[in-house]
Amino acid sequence: IIFIFYARKKGLLCLAMALLFGAISILVNDERIILYLFPAISFEWSNKLFYLAYSSALFFLLYFIKDVFPEFIENKLRMGIVYKVLSCLYFTILAAVLLGFDAIVKVLFSIMMIFFPFIIPILIFKALSQYKRGSSALLVAIIAITFSLIWGWMKGNGWVSFPYYPIDVVVGVTSFAWFWFSRFFESLETSKSLATKLQEAARQKDEFLAITSHELKNPLHGLINISQLVYETERSNLSETNQKNLETIVAIGRKMSLLLNDLLEIDKLKEEGMTIKISQVNLSSVVLSVFDMLRFMTEGRNITFATEGLEDFPDVEADENRLFQIFFNLVHNAVKFTHEGEIVVSAEVNDEFALISVKDSGIGMDDKTLQDIFLTSKQSNTSQWKYGGSGLGLRICDQLVKLHGGILTVDSMLGKGTTFTFSLPLASKDKWNQVMNNLEKNIKEDETKTPPFQKDWPSILVVDDDPINLEVLKQSLYLEKFNVITCSSGEEALKLLSSGSWHLVITDVMMPNMSGYELTKKIRERFSLTELPILLLTARDQLEVTQTGFYYGANDYIMKPIEKLELVTRINALTTLKNAIDERVRMEAAWLQAQIRPHFLFNTLNSIAALSEV
Repeated sequence: IIFIFYARKKGLLCLAMALLFGAISILVNDERIILYLFPAISFEWSNKLFYLAYSSALFFLLYFIKDVFPEFIENKLRMGIVYKVLSCLYFTILAAVLLGFDAIVKVLFSIMMIFFPFIIPILIFKALSQYKRGSSALLVAIIAITFSLIWGWMKGNGWVSFPYYPIDVVVGVTSFAWFWFSRFFESLETSKSLATKLQEAARQKDEFLAITSHELKNPLHGLINISQLVYETERSNLSETNQKNLETIVAIGRKMSLLLNDLLEIDKLKEEGMTIKISQVNLSSVVLSVFDMLRFMTEGRNITFATEGLEDFPDVEADENRLFQIFFNLVHNAVKFTHEGEIVVSAEVNDEFALISVKDSGIGMDDKTLQDIFLTSKQSNTSQWKYGGSGLGLRICDQLVKLHGGILTVDSMLGKGTTFTFSLPLASKDKWNQVMNNLEKNIKEDETKTPPFQKDWPSILVVDDDPINLEVLKQSLYLEKFNVITCSSGEEALKLLSSGSWHLVITDVMMPNMSGYELTKKIRERFSLTELPILLLTARDQLEVTQTGFYYGANDYIMKPIEKLELVTRINALTTLKNAIDERVRMEAAWLQAQIRPHFLFNTLNSIAALSEV
């Protein structure tokens, strides 16, 4: 049973066959019980069964010993020859029994019964001398079974006469059981030891990767910064080839930075130390922020971003930071493997879940790649070298989706593009409506208590789609003597900027319809960095997030959750800088105005009058 359903070891099969033929030898020899069970068997065939059973039992017992202690057979030339001779003897007896050569059978069987019982104990004694575990139990079992076979053979030849007793068989079977139990516990201990060593090796590997990733980030960013500095300051003195080389160095450095971030995320996932904070998230705001962050990768390529069904789509229950990471990895992967075409993020309602898809028109994947696409560091051989990457991003997405209770699936065809799909639970509308109603009621009550607009205070425009954040910022900043005007969309913020004078804009990065990045870009088309500072609110403390914000023209950023002291300090720094620059501009204008003398004006008018008469 163990051989068939568990361990396909030849030694188990040999032992089973030895015990089976041993049982048959007892039925054939002692009291000839087999004749009572099967009366149709003739006396001639009972004798043949006698020889077959005894010789087969010894033969399989011998090969069982060979499988258990192979080192005493395979490395010994003489023992190998002895095994081959005894095997030939067994098969000769088998052929003689079946062909009816009784005289030859008796002679060969006697030789076999003389040599076999001596060879087996010799092997066991060698094992004992080498301190092989279980050898003593096996020695007792072999001696017991061998004595049983010898006494049966002698009784069958009429040399002795005594009734059947099962003591040696019971001792043999019990010893065999003890031997196998000892081998089982030995294998169990070995497996535990190997498992502990493998776990320790895996832990050391993960720790090494984590430490290495941390240690590599600082010098890597130093190389990127130095390369960018050389490129910006010495660009006019560099040849076109060297400019492209520096651009390549910066691009490779950024890819390595993303890879290091992925390694750190994989380490967190393996340690099961990553937790998610479920909240109500707007899909459109997250997707648009990801598009704005990755738009620079589409420069020079005919790739467009699009959304389907995200307008007025119900909110989902998810961790906003982790959902951003899922979309970032999937869209980044789509951009990397798409030469031209469209990358579309779509969503539809399926019962109480949102079914979200990220579709591209890229190179696609074959069936072999799809089978292990979510395994760590797995990527098709051709794409790995041609497009770069480690394959860690998809593994991270798969694990993050599972943390949210969903499943990430992929559908792809080589040359036709790829579609990744996952599901997220929809937010409870009743619960959210109740919260919003209570919040609006509190906001209206607070608005009646808000002091009037103060002319001497700096004016700040706060943009966020979350009314709770708007109210918290409004109340907190008003206590610090700031006039705060709030709005919930980028379009509304652009309208408000056209009226009045503003000292600072504070905007969230993730907003529906128009992200904070896009709003910053549009503001910079009208105001410079010094004319109107912009402070970004972001929930992700990642290098690529801050780089994107500065790329679009932000002056500073602050992490959520917001600490009031840090927020006020950064606001004071930005508003003070703006006031200082405005004051400097006014002084310059006053100085230029003071240089204008009245006679200069008279001389100019006289010249114009004289020329007009000519």
